[in-house]
Amino acid sequence: MREASIDLPQVVRDMLASPPRAGNGVHRFLFRVARQLHAHRGEKQIFQLLRATLYGCGRLVPDREIWDAIRNSYATAWRPHQGGTSRNVALTGWPPRNKEKIDNIVQAGGGLYDLWETSPVRFEPSIRLSELEAQPADDARRPDLKPQVCSCYTEEIVDALFPGDPLLCVGRSVYKYATRRREFWRGSLSDFSLIVPNPMTKVTGMAKNSKESEHTLDNTGPRRFLTVEFDFSEKARDGKTDTEWATVVRAWRGDAITVADACAALLMHLALRAPLALAAHSGGKSLHGWFYCFGRPEEKLHRFMREAHTLGADPAT
Repeated sequence: MREASIDLPQVVRDMLASPPRAGNGVHRFLFRVARQLHAHRGEKQIFQLLRATLYGCGRLVPDREIWDAIRNSYATAWRPHQGGTSRNVALTGWPPRNKEKIDNIVQAGGGLYDLWETSPVRFEPSIRLSELEAQPADDARRPDLKPQVCSCYTEEIVDALFPGDPLLCVGRSVYKYATRRREFWRGSLSDFSLIVPNPMTKVTGMAKNSKESEHTLDNTGPRRFLTVEFDFSEKARDGKTDTEWATVVRAWRGDAITVADACAALLMHLALRAPLALAAHSGGKSLHGWFYCFGRPEEKLHRFMREAHTLGADPAT
């Protein structure tokens, strides 16, 4: 693999040299690296590079997954400039990042706590469990309190986001998923980490490989939510290489602003343009925003996502 990548740009070689382990974004890694490789290799060579790179990553990476990433990434592939020098130009025409605007919004806007404060829905017990345990057994407040050691509000959240009994596609991974009525999932949704942010129109549809599947564009209904994800990491996956955000992240840290605070400020800024229905923590450093968009024209949604991209949002969503 070293010989096959020796003439690639340094940034691409760094990506290939630090693949994620299973459970840390292998699927997304394939898409992102494939986007870069289209400018330098043919599809067969890209396939061989990616398969060799992820060998021993902790799970079997099927050939189909690699080929899907190669073909799906072509529409947003990076291309060399006609003059011979290389520059990043997405075929979809995503606008460039506006780091000055991002920093201005983050510095002037609120942080994570402010986002939490603006929520009209609060998931919190009225008293801490430790305080409850300290109360006498006959305390008059005790029967009215229902604190939980590990509060889980998955069912309430999904009911609010998807009222009624629509078809929902949920999964434990990108390969373990199913589409069933919402009531079928009741009581077990917290066991799943993935959900399609739109109701499905039917249980199965035809996938791009002409096979029937329960997770396809063919059986996905009209857009209900646009998902916006920020990922302002200081270091690349190898833990050594600076990312494009390294300078701003360090500056924020100097001002006691965390990456989560920055994400929250940007989500609140975008919420001035579209209804923010949900802000979810990714489990890492970033926040995801779900913006309600049902019935809105596609051209308006595209304008919204273009603005989100200038503010650092991941174009993959």
